[in-house]
Amino acid sequence: MISNRFLSITFSFLFFYISAHANFDKLQEKILNEKPPQWMIDSIHEQLSPYKETGITSQMLDKTIKNAGKSYVLYKISGKNVTSQRLFKLENEYDRYHTNFRNNPILKGLKKIAALNLLPDMQFVITISDGFIGQPGSDFSYAPVFCFAKNVTRVRTGILFPDYENLEGFHSLRSSTISGSKQFPWDKKIEMGFFRGGGCGAGDYAKRNQFFEYPRFKAVAFSLQHPKMVNARFTGCGELKDHVGIKEYMYLSKSVKIEDQIRYKYQITIDGVTCAFSRVFWQLLANSVMLKQESKSIQWYYPGMKPYEHYIPLKDDVSDLIEKIQWAKDHDQECKKISENATLFAREWLGEINSLYYIYHVLKEYAKLQKF
Repeated sequence: MISNRFLSITFSFLFFYISAHANFDKLQEKILNEKPPQWMIDSIHEQLSPYKETGITSQMLDKTIKNAGKSYVLYKISGKNVTSQRLFKLENEYDRYHTNFRNNPILKGLKKIAALNLLPDMQFVITISDGFIGQPGSDFSYAPVFCFAKNVTRVRTGILFPDYENLEGFHSLRSSTISGSKQFPWDKKIEMGFFRGGGCGAGDYAKRNQFFEYPRFKAVAFSLQHPKMVNARFTGCGELKDHVGIKEYMYLSKSVKIEDQIRYKYQITIDGVTCAFSRVFWQLLANSVMLKQESKSIQWYYPGMKPYEHYIPLKDDVSDLIEKIQWAKDHDQECKKISENATLFAREWLGEINSLYYIYHVLKEYAKLQKF
């Protein structure tokens, strides 16, 4: 007699097999039949423009590999095969776990694209750290480095690439966000700005004695000054704990589940060390309106988002936070439309298929410049 456990495992395997095959077909159909949106075309061309005249030579790639920093991985596509090679030493077991955790979704995604057999052979480097500061690659004698995020004023040799969470489809995060959205529809949300986050990125401000200019601190300070407008707190000291005199200015709170954060109508996104990554995804999807800092750090899909169409923009120093929350209160229906646009954008572009679709197109353009 066949056990229920055996049947459950069998059906689960068949479900994942069928789903994977269906996604493969969807990706192939999209690549073969759909033209990328203009924002994607423009972004890819702009990012690769420094290499338009010189191309990307084997000497450039060798120089990047030779001077590779920690977190650099070399990927090779040959026909339908994909391999990866770490360009740094693992210091401990955490490094091994951290590297595999980030590298495996990338490798898995690249293999799905390579299986279509539509790309030429190529080699390229990806940094699996949160952001790319431009070393190596501070000049154009290096090959470009693919990265999850970059500061566009500091780095011109970084090419944006979907991060590991994005490539996994944000599955658990998506489920939590949808659950919270159903529980707190637009008309039942609390009309306040809301932020919870760590003190990451504050170290440089503190070292320069400019901690009060740290944008996340400003949001917390605004919350204390305008408690009926903003609910903002740090959930941990992060980089602040080693700086004398900072703790007295810290305003801490316990972490809040995403489902509960969604009860607030105005979701605040402020960078830490670099972009806020998955926070941006779930806030776009949350049936709230996102107030997003207009910083110079961007992810691959940011060029597709427009202020007052997908989010309400905040100044880089977030000094206009209270003003923008008041604007949102005074323009409720406009904000509801912005929220709806944001949800549609997240559903369309921030799933696995369209992330791979972007990777295919950026690699196709990269390969045209490769001269070896």
